[in-house]
Amino acid sequence: MSIPASDHETSQQQFCLVQVGNLTCAVDLAMVVEINNGACISSAYGTNEYVVGVMNLRGTIMAIIDLRKRLGLSERADESACKILVVDAGKEKVGLLVDEVTAIIPIVEKNRYPSSKNINHLDDKYYNGIYRDGERLVVVLNTEGILY
Repeated sequence: MSIPASDHETSQQQFCLVQVGNLTCAVDLAMVVEINNGACISSAYGTNEYVVGVMNLRGTIMAIIDLRKRLGLSERADESACKILVVDAGKEKVGLLVDEVTAIIPIVEKNRYPSSKNINHLDDKYYNGIYRDGERLVVVLNTEGILY
């Protein structure tokens, strides 16, 4: 007789995998509105250092946050190949500047581990845990913590 796995172990959510420096990160797909290229970013003065500018997306002006800067990673040499992940932040849309968008994957809860300051140098307000995808570890981002 087999015992069914609990709902917690088998529940899954869809995530968008992005590359930010040497980190593979996951963003909840339910928050992602679209993926855009980074060609239309205009400078914005008097903003936080991690806000690299603003973008006009079909009449909506939104801030663009560089995830490398926000997470304290080294700056990229070339921004021409970057992508902007447009996320719905409730009251507004915000763009997250990433190096590359690599995949859409389901994350099964049983393969997700809690945040730990010992795993990497990231501030734990920026992530919701670590997901094990085969041999690689994926940082599950806390989008709300990154935005505010």
